[in-house]
Amino acid sequence: MAGKKVDAAVDTVYSDGTQREILLAIQKLAAERFRVLPSVREVRLEGSLSTGDFGISAAGFPDDINLVVFADRIPREWRRAGVGRMWYSLYNFPDMPFFLYKGKEHALDLLVVARGKKQAAREAIRDSSGVIYLRKGEAGKYDHF
Repeated sequence: MAGKKVDAAVDTVYSDGTQREILLAIQKLAAERFRVLPSVREVRLEGSLSTGDFGISAAGFPDDINLVVFADRIPREWRRAGVGRMWYSLYNFPDMPFFLYKGKEHALDLLVVARGKKQAAREAIRDSSGVIYLRKGEAGKYDHF
């Protein structure tokens, strides 16, 4: 299934099966990338992929994939990717700024929580996120799939 139209003026949302396929790929990527970084304690998927309305915007741009990273320190090899907000700084993996899905480049953003801002981060993403990586190796659950 190519995707379901929610509203022609708004978005093309990928099917639940496609979103689940992408979510599983992101979970696998998170496990591979973060388990070798002892400073990373928790990673949460935030935004449209975690809420079930992930796809392509009305303007034709692929939605971003936002990984909120709770870490004791930032790995030197990560690249600063722009400005953040009060509670995070924006980074990318140096070798993977995009997640490629069927020819569409979805930006893969690392929202690294600033020191002293864990509570503010948790409040900001409370209703739009789910755990995909914990230092202990536990996986998060997503009810909308």
